[in-house]
This record gives sequence, C-alpha cells and structure tokens, in this order.
Amino acid sequence: MASRRDSRIVKLTFTGEQAVPPVQVFSILKSKGVAVPGEVDALQALQGRNTYDLRFTSDVTRQKGVTLLSNVDGLTVTPYERSVWVTVIHVGLEVRQELVATVLGRFGAVKATKMCSYAQAPGVLNGHRQVRIDLKQDIPSFLFIAGHKAHVRIPVSPDLLQVWRDRARSQGLPKQKVWALPSSWA
Repeated sequence: MASRRDSRIVKLTFTGEQAVPPVQVFSILKSKGVAVPGEVDALQALQGRNTYDLRFTSDVTRQKGVTLLSNVDGLTVTPYERSVWVTVIHVGLEVRQELVATVLGRFGAVKATKMCSYAQAPGVLNGHRQVRIDLKQDIPSFLFIAGHKAHVRIPVSPDLLQVWRDRARSQGLPKQKVWALPSSWA
C-alpha cells in the first residue's frame, strides 16, 4: 500500500565546506528558540554532506520551527511534500492516462502523470504509468482499472521492508505475501 509520509519531518541542508555535526544542529535549534527535546523528537543524518531529517513533535511545532529556522544563514529548510510517486503496472496500453488518474484520484489529489519508457530505448513506452499524488488515504496494492487488475507500487525503504518481513515471519505468513502487508505495520 502507498502510505502517507509523516508531515512533521523537514529536511535541513547546510551549505559550506565545513562539516556540521549534530551537536551544532542542536545549538542552532536552541538559539532560535526551538525546545530540544520537547518540540523536536528526532534528528537523522542523511547520506551526503551536512544534510539531516528533523522531526518535530507536531505539525504546529513544525510550522513554528520552519519559520524560526528559515532566516539562518547557510541553512535551507525544506518541508517534505505530502505527495508521492506511485507506479501502476499491468494496465493495457489502450487505457487512457486520464482514466488511471481518475481512479487514483479517489485516494488523493493527482498532481502529475507520465508514461514510463525503456532505458534502452527512451522513446518506446513500456506501459507503466507513474502518478504523483497527494495522499489522503492509503492505496491498495491492486486496483481494477478498465477491467485490468493493476498493481500499484511505491518506493519502500529497505529498513521498512525488513520490519515488514520480520513481522510477517513472526505471524507465520508465507514469504511471497510480504509485499502486501498493511501500511499500519510501518
């Protein structure tokens, strides 16, 4: 299932050559009036230099924090969008893109659609549709679109997939059913 991203998380990107350790991030947050801990409950270093995910305790504290941090020199604060790219496969080529967007529109606001092509032949479409959607509710793994049983895929982090696999094993589910586990297990 496609699931909504936590809206309390923002991305912090520091410019410059000098490394910015987590201790310095905490001191910047405190100097701007953000309570650590209290209004912030997680800070994770991301791949790449001087980039972090910062999670606030609520949407209200996130809005306050983004406002306070937006005027820090050398820091870019980027709230994550609520939208995700989902890939729909096993839909016939004759099915119009608008119909795929309409069906997915039941689960949120559709922002963009595109047809995928082969990497080896960029101009040749492969029938997979990608739709950017602002999710309002979870999307099931399978949908019927114009009489076709379409499979809906979203990118999943390896850590989340391992959590799903561990939980499936503990409940005795067969290995091939792991991909269909509910998003509430995340």
